[in-house]
Amino acid sequence: MDESKKIAAFLAEPHLANLVTLMPDGAPHVAPVWYSWDGKSYVVLAEPTTVKIRNMRGDARVAMSIASRQTPYSYVLVQGTATITETATDALLFELAYRYMGQTEGHEYAVKTQREETFVLVTVTPDKTITYFDD
Repeated sequence: MDESKKIAAFLAEPHLANLVTLMPDGAPHVAPVWYSWDGKSYVVLAEPTTVKIRNMRGDARVAMSIASRQTPYSYVLVQGTATITETATDALLFELAYRYMGQTEGHEYAVKTQREETFVLVTVTPDKTITYFDD
């Protein structure tokens, strides 16, 4: 399988991503996030008042580490730029909840979260990607 197909197959699996943003003093801040990959960019939902969003508003440079939790270990590392948009996020909320929690539990979670939370959309456009697949 060629590298792009390996990457796409890996990113289609429900791995958590560790999203790294930069604090105002330059220190890294790491937060685990659910993500979706469309072949060009990663999308993440976040509450607008979180540290990661405040950090990205000040410095849009980000990094993501997406790794398997079991052997054989594989990972995708990304450096890029984040864009924050205030747009309709309900469809992505349901998509991510189904992906990470399954249809039934994900639906319940998404309905409850939709009522209680407000999100912004974070789009991460990669500038550099490093991969490792132990196959």
